[in-house]
Amino acid sequence: MKKALRISLAITLLLAACAPKVQSPSLGGGTQIFGPRFSDVNLREGLRESDATKLDISWQGEVSTSNFFRQAQNVHTLGLLTNNPTLRQKGLTWIKKFYSQPKTTSYQALALAPYAGLVIAQTKTEVTSSLETIQSDLARAKVQLRERLISIGKQFPWASRQVRVEILIKEVENFTESFIGQIPSLGLSAPVEEGLITEISAQTKPYFAKMAAFTKSFYESTNFYKNLGLIQQLLKEFEVTLPDEYSKQLSQGLQIGRGIEVIGDAQGALTVLVDVWRTLTPEEREKYYGSANETLYDFLRKQNEKELECLRTPGCRGGPIDGITKKVFILPKIEKFGVLKIRDTLNETALKFLTNVVENFALGFVHEIPVIFADNVDNGITKKAADIRDVQNNYEPYVKDLLHKWSVKKMNSYEGKVAGFETPSIQLQLTKKSPLQIQGVGSPASLKANTAGSSVMARSLLMENTDDASLGLQTALSQVNKLITIGGYRDINDRLVPALLSPVEKVKHPLDIMKLSEMPYSYRIPDQVTLQDPFHVNPGMDYAKDFSAASFAEQIDGLSQMLKITADWKVSSFDKYLGNIKAQELIEDIQSSEFARPLFPKDMFFALNVGDVAVLLKDITKKATPVFLVTLDDNIIWADQYSTSNETAIMGGIVDMKDGVKSNIVRSVDVAKFLLSLNEFLAATDGVEKTKSSILLEKDSNGRSNLDDLIEGRRDLKLLIVSLANFISNQLINEDSLVQSQYKLKEFKRSAEVPYRAYEQAYAIRALLAAWKLTKIDAYLWSAQEIYYAMNKQLFNPKEQFYVNGDGTTLDFPQKVVTLLALTELAPHLPVESNVQLSKITSPWLQALSGLQN
Repeated sequence: MKKALRISLAITLLLAACAPKVQSPSLGGGTQIFGPRFSDVNLREGLRESDATKLDISWQGEVSTSNFFRQAQNVHTLGLLTNNPTLRQKGLTWIKKFYSQPKTTSYQALALAPYAGLVIAQTKTEVTSSLETIQSDLARAKVQLRERLISIGKQFPWASRQVRVEILIKEVENFTESFIGQIPSLGLSAPVEEGLITEISAQTKPYFAKMAAFTKSFYESTNFYKNLGLIQQLLKEFEVTLPDEYSKQLSQGLQIGRGIEVIGDAQGALTVLVDVWRTLTPEEREKYYGSANETLYDFLRKQNEKELECLRTPGCRGGPIDGITKKVFILPKIEKFGVLKIRDTLNETALKFLTNVVENFALGFVHEIPVIFADNVDNGITKKAADIRDVQNNYEPYVKDLLHKWSVKKMNSYEGKVAGFETPSIQLQLTKKSPLQIQGVGSPASLKANTAGSSVMARSLLMENTDDASLGLQTALSQVNKLITIGGYRDINDRLVPALLSPVEKVKHPLDIMKLSEMPYSYRIPDQVTLQDPFHVNPGMDYAKDFSAASFAEQIDGLSQMLKITADWKVSSFDKYLGNIKAQELIEDIQSSEFARPLFPKDMFFALNVGDVAVLLKDITKKATPVFLVTLDDNIIWADQYSTSNETAIMGGIVDMKDGVKSNIVRSVDVAKFLLSLNEFLAATDGVEKTKSSILLEKDSNGRSNLDDLIEGRRDLKLLIVSLANFISNQLINEDSLVQSQYKLKEFKRSAEVPYRAYEQAYAIRALLAAWKLTKIDAYLWSAQEIYYAMNKQLFNPKEQFYVNGDGTTLDFPQKVVTLLALTELAPHLPVESNVQLSKITSPWLQALSGLQN
């Protein structure tokens, strides 16, 4: 698996090629004034006390799944920022509600999901090779074990005379322990040695425990019939089929025992006496009957089978002489002797006889134990060898069967299935008056890129904030499979299973993540792609070459959210739901330290997670890059050309690609989202120096590791964030201190065709705040403050008691939430008076948001 997950990060994360060559901390900041150029506007006249119950905060109609997930996250974050448990929990509840509804997501059996395919492909060679070695070891061990068993048996101090059965059982137990103790001296391979010891112990310990319980009950009992029942039960438990002779004797004994139990008169006693007589040899008849009652002995000895049957049958008179004898002499004597006394005597005598038979049988049996043991070990090894051959020949179905059984056991309510990707949109009703209603719209097979990215984010949020073990495991397994399907993998036949990350250029050259550094093309999730099942993309790779900047940012952000969970140096929900699962859970019938390894190694999945993001970040320096740079000389160059340029970049941005062509329009919200996504990646990989991932730590021939490249790439990403923040503060903000919605790249100017949009101001504020916190360049904070002041001056509407767009249109639900989030993040960094005023604006809306039903 290590080899399969090995990601070449060297080129991927070296973003120096597109990072601005900063010459001073204030480069590109757009101002030399120490502080914002403008001050806040006093809204006292237009700001009034608002009744939260009357504010319009509902959200209804068809909504994109990506937008729904994003607002759920925003509401959760608002709860954290305002210390509001209701809001914090509300965002999580929305996500849970989404996944609890039918037809909002697809499901696939874990045994058919990408994880199964990857595990099978990456372990087959190693496992089958190990099994081949074990096969040879077993063949050699078979001879050695028989010889050692026979040798120990000959030297063992077995009992030589009749003793109680528990003594003999203890001897067998000691013999077994002696044999197990000598197994390590046979020089067997570790798996075979450990497997034998484990298997023999597992087979014999329950046997000895049951035999101990049997002997205790057998010797404590004073009832012949009950002890026969104990023997019958023991034979059934051990699935022993008696030879015909012994089976016949047991049946006769049970018949006699039942007869003794029901003796109530002289005839009943005579019936049992005859039945016992019939089972004995002539010598035993003389021993037991002749010594007890010579008259009865002589009488019975003269009877043939027909006459004996008549004697034992109530109402049968027989011949005149025998009939008279039965009626006049035998039955009266029995009555005179005492029916109950005869019953007790018969029970006692039969019990002694049975005990003697059992003890003598056991004495003879224990001397045969070494050979029986050796035969059983031979049979066990032969069967195990056959099982191993079957696994070797049918490795894929074998592993799938193990995974299926395990998943059904662990996720019974989901029938062993794991959630795949989600529907592109939902029908939503979110109001103050009625419970939240969600209904899936469209098919999960029509996957949108922004849905893929946001769903990884939403699942990450859910995974970190649920104590429901079943939901937690389901969510974790869904995430693991999404990580694999995003980057693709090779199947058991070494064929590429196409990744969701698809070629941006017009080529049919699927991503091979194992050879990422050798691949010249760019790879992203297309804006819309067709799936052939809940996880796997249509292998035909037939999709429109549309790759929006917003979806690009969404993918980086979602994967970065998951990085916070897979980071192996941190304790996270990954440890809680997947970290403690060992391979042994799948293979319950064989106990071995070989299976103590994690079924979901966290460091491996961290490397896989990094690799998925790395594919996206590598795009920045390839020919199909969506990222442009602005130089000191006001020239625009694409990021892939920067490494061969002598110019110095000070600003940067990102554009859409439509049908493989880069757009001339730069959207301010896209630049802000891209910056925020890169910031999330940096936050997720903070402290990566502590990783124990062997994939990231392994050094190449030059002594350089993937971790070295990752650390260097993080520094370059910080410079790229500076260039994006510079573009927002220097080019996208106009003379009104508001962010213009669009920017025409070729003309190198803002477009005034689209009116100001309040939510775009919010995104710009969030991006600038993130850049300020990362770089400590105060100019970014000042720009964020100026945008807010300008919003109060030009976009605040007294009637709405909130912000509107430049054309006077009101904000929809998502735009209001995004704006509330941005202003809440900005609030601590405003002057006191502005903070107080802002609180009066946001508090009623936050209260109204809290009042929405779940």
